[in-house]
Amino acid sequence: MKNLLAILALVALLGCEQKPASKVGLDGEWDLHVGITTASLRLKDENGILSGRIKFTPEFGGLKTEITGLHAANKIEFNYRDTKEGISYSHQGQIEGNKLSGTYSIAGRVNGSDIVWVATRAK
Repeated sequence: MKNLLAILALVALLGCEQKPASKVGLDGEWDLHVGITTASLRLKDENGILSGRIKFTPEFGGLKTEITGLHAANKIEFNYRDTKEGISYSHQGQIEGNKLSGTYSIAGRVNGSDIVWVATRAK
């Protein structure tokens, strides 16, 4: 099921065109800022298929969970679920060298799509 979701998301992300994965390797630690919330993002990039963990700071609930996602050309999408709250998040955006940015949506909700997020490589 997880692989099927990844394939469907990749097809949607690529707009049914075959493009090579971004030449920017996304492996490593990233500092994520979502609205006023901060988190650390650890990504593993296997030829455009992303996996990893997200960990929010304690003042923003301290959520720690697995992420999955994809990237191709200069686009990225990653998803995670807050099982305690029963909320799924989907972040879509652009890759700009050592910066990722975009907006996110909350499954089943209309609002949230205009909330901006930015991630930069951790130092």
